Amino acid sequence: MTKLFSFAGVSTAEGVTKARFAREVVRYKVLENLKHTNVKYVELPHEMTKEDAAKFALAHADFQDAEAQAAFGAKAAPKPVAAPKAVKAPKEPKAPKAAKPVKETTAPVVTDSLDGLSNEKLQAHVDEVRAATAIVNADPVKAGRRKLIKDTLAKVRERETEEQAAEREAAKEAAQLEVDTYMADVTEDVLPKFLRDGNIQ
Repeated sequence: MTKLFSFAGVSTAEGVTKARFAREVVRYKVLENLKHTNVKYVELPHEMTKEDAAKFALAHADFQDAEAQAAFGAKAAPKPVAAPKAVKAPKEPKAPKAAKPVKETTAPVVTDSLDGLSNEKLQAHVDEVRAATAIVNADPVKAGRRKLIKDTLAKVRERETEEQAAEREAAKEAAQLEVDTYMADVTEDVLPKFLRDGNIQ
């Protein structure tokens, strides 16, 4: 999108005169406040691009001094258009990578079914499994984890049992208290009434 401007002018800052373009006149007031010197501007007959505004200003009577002509002359020249980039040829597809060789493992690979194994082969497999199990069980880290999990579960179960026993005991005491209160009420209120009326023989 091309920017359009309504004002064109020049200003000098630090000894350098530059062309200035703006949409509003306030821009030139700001330049004066920033201590720019030789601030001059004109309103364009209609909104223009920088290049068109510079061409207009070159012909304007207010910008005929050498500094203004040089500043606008640099902006009036059309910018060189960059040459289009060459299109790259598509890359050749890469050949598929060769499959990685399978590493040999120390554990035996069981390829036979148990039905076709002789007693000796079966015993050899059993011995290998036992040896592997012994290695796993001998690992202190794994053994420690197993013990920790086992102990934690035992503590949780014990705590649950203690809490359940305490809850049962509290419920039993509450029920006994209700029964005792009821019996006391009955003894105080109902029993004397029956005795007075002569209902009990």
